[in-house]
Amino acid sequence: MPSMPVGFVGDTDGSLYRAEYFDDYPGVWRHGDWITITSRGSCIITGIDVDRVRHPDG
Repeated sequence: MPSMPVGFVGDTDGSLYRAEYFDDYPGVWRHGDWITITSRGSCIITGIDVDRVRHPDG
């Protein structure tokens, strides 16, 4: 938790995947979602930004 995707459909060379998850901190995976830890100690994951990920064909 959180899970890490292994790639994007159509991203044959992996460049979109690397740009999305590794450009902010080179060599360190950053998933970009928000996490809230509640007073009970549980976690709420919110906010995958699917608009940022673009298909290589458009």
